[in-house]
Amino acid sequence: MAQFTWLPFFDEMLSVICQRYDKHTLCEVFHKIFGKGGGVNDRFADGTTGPLQEIDPLTFLGYFNRNNTLEKKIGYCEAAKKALQLAAEVPSDFDSVPSLDARNSWFFGWAKNRKPSDIDNLWRFSKALKESALTNELLRDVLAIKGVGVAKLTQLMFICKPQRFVSLDSTNRNYFHTQNVEVALDFRDSDDCYDRYLEILNRIKAHFPNRPFYELSYAAYMHREAVPPSGVQYWVIAPGQQARLWDDFVKDSIIAIGWDELGDLNQYEDKNALQSAIQQAYGADTSKRNSASVCHEFSKVMKIDDYVFAKKGVSQIVGFGKITSDYRHDPSRSEHHAVRDVQWISKGNWEILEGVRPALKTLTNVTDNQSFLDFILPLVQPVIDSKPSSYTRSDALRELFIGEDRFSEIMDALSHKKNLVLQGAPGVGKTFIAKRIAYALIGYRDDAGIQMIQFHQSYSYEDFIQGYRPNDNGTFDLKNGVFYEFCKKAQRNKEGKYVFIIDEINRGNLSKIFGELMMLIEADKRGDRFAVPLTYARSADEVFYLPQNLYLIGTMNTADRSLAMVDYALRRRFAFIDLEPCFENSRFRRHLEVSGVQSAIIDKIVKRMTLLNQQISEDTKNLGRGYRIGHSFFCPDGNNSEVGEQWYSLVIRHEIGPLLKEYWLDDSKKAEAEIDALLEI
Repeated sequence: MAQFTWLPFFDEMLSVICQRYDKHTLCEVFHKIFGKGGGVNDRFADGTTGPLQEIDPLTFLGYFNRNNTLEKKIGYCEAAKKALQLAAEVPSDFDSVPSLDARNSWFFGWAKNRKPSDIDNLWRFSKALKESALTNELLRDVLAIKGVGVAKLTQLMFICKPQRFVSLDSTNRNYFHTQNVEVALDFRDSDDCYDRYLEILNRIKAHFPNRPFYELSYAAYMHREAVPPSGVQYWVIAPGQQARLWDDFVKDSIIAIGWDELGDLNQYEDKNALQSAIQQAYGADTSKRNSASVCHEFSKVMKIDDYVFAKKGVSQIVGFGKITSDYRHDPSRSEHHAVRDVQWISKGNWEILEGVRPALKTLTNVTDNQSFLDFILPLVQPVIDSKPSSYTRSDALRELFIGEDRFSEIMDALSHKKNLVLQGAPGVGKTFIAKRIAYALIGYRDDAGIQMIQFHQSYSYEDFIQGYRPNDNGTFDLKNGVFYEFCKKAQRNKEGKYVFIIDEINRGNLSKIFGELMMLIEADKRGDRFAVPLTYARSADEVFYLPQNLYLIGTMNTADRSLAMVDYALRRRFAFIDLEPCFENSRFRRHLEVSGVQSAIIDKIVKRMTLLNQQISEDTKNLGRGYRIGHSFFCPDGNNSEVGEQWYSLVIRHEIGPLLKEYWLDDSKKAEAEIDALLEI
């Protein structure tokens, strides 16, 4: 996906404003774009309020970068391109742009309080900014305006001239601090304030040679956002003594540990069993407690999306990555048969200060070692997620209980038809699979190219495409719906792929929701050649189309009695894929084993649910195959501290049981008998 597309847009906007407008005519454009309601009214000396009558370029530009959604920002830019007749393309991203606080985005005060020179000084400053002719006097005059600080002003300087200036907002300052570049804002009242700001820029340039300021700002915001979600852990692993296996780890994108005499670590129920096996295999001269902990944590405690550092000895970190698979036993390797896949994010040679070095163990959980993390993360984190993780069909297959041939069939159907419906009984993982199909199609684990909604009986064309909605003034504005906005997003980036997921697609009135777009979703009706006017178009020339790079995935619950048959219009335009319960799939069993479910409980789940689904299938009078119960009811989500008998019983009583009572609504004895059979000890 294209990045930093905003760079030329605001540069040109500043230039056009300074050449063609003044504080009154620019205010007229401002009201056209942002409306005459909340946030754009002024307060006058006579105690009245009314529309703002004058504005400066910095406040005008700042309104595009307030803390709004990306879609709103792009919408404002589209309006500005038209109103100001800009040549630059409308941005599709605002990466690295700091957002202004919506409550404090003016660079001047109320009319009743501001000095007559305030807005004039802002215009003088803006024109000098355009011409790269700033001076100490100009900067000092603007910083003297009440409510204008160094951080706020440099944000707009950066937005307008990102190759020349850097924003000194708190996120950037904190990042520079972690990189040993100290930035102070103590020059506001200095006679040489601009010279001192330039000194800061020169220090940053010297510390980061050949890196533009907008890339540094992006790294700063990635650093801020790189706090792991709840439950994610950090680990340090030794790739053999003195990192002798590091090159193999990088080449194969893995981490691995030894103790190969133990075989598959999944066969051991807990740490005690591992400790006994290690003593038997390697000698009983010591307790082998640490070795058992390493094997247990590597096979059972580590999770997908945890982060791992590779160390060399005790004093160096040589790599940093994200774990992308569950544990597996790989005896085809010459050594270190216990393996997990890793996406290596950064490789280097970072010296660890003596006071923060982690333990000497082969594998150490350092999630709670804050001093170590505070030291090492700033060195490796600027590249975390600077672009999304790649995602292939192989990655999808590792997460799903679907065979390679079946998954290829699904992907081929989506590529050919562009529209796909995943249908199946409750619990077969329709939504989960839809997301993985989308990732595999896009090529990245990136939700920026995915939009998910859920249809319901009240969902309308106005929600989905376009319609009139009430505003704060008591009138109505034409608002674009979620699908319209997503299509526009895909149109702006023709090189990328975009996936729109509709959960419970058959719950909505499709003809009503899609309207004239029902024809355009067909694979051979994509592109601007087939553009049509929408229902609320202001003229016949105002047309809309679905881009070639947009794909639709719907999910459909085959056990929903309240739904009528899906109409032919949907059947003809979508490829339909049946998803089956996977209780007898070996991958499902392996997933439960890795999640810590005991073999006896796994056997109970597989046997009893398979038998139940057989009875549901045979009850063709009331139910049938479409009512079978899926495996995802029994997929631990990582929040279950215990996955034993109590967990199994809770799933049956509170999730499966109510479903069976609904299935056999007219035969409560049958439902209770099936529930009792599932709960039988």
